[in-house]
Amino acid sequence: MDLFGIGLLELTFILLVALIVLGPARMVEMAGRMGKYWREAQRMLREAADAAAVNLDAKPDTPREDAPGEAPDESVARGGGNGAAPEEREEAERHG
Repeated sequence: MDLFGIGLLELTFILLVALIVLGPARMVEMAGRMGKYWREAQRMLREAADAAAVNLDAKPDTPREDAPGEAPDESVARGGGNGAAPEEREEAERHG
């Protein structure tokens, strides 16, 4: 058994020293606290991995303007683009 480069004999020695320093009551309390932190860290890592997987699976709704092979918007190509979205430009043209 090799845990982070620590063998079974070294791990036993560390636990024995902790038992002597902390005592049996505090040793149980510390083990419970460490388990709580470990579960919380696993939950956070799992949520981050799930969020990353969802973001990788999501398809973009609209094509990017700088995507190769796509024609630019007509009003921008003519020099008449005002930086607004096409729907906003159409609404502005209808109302004056």
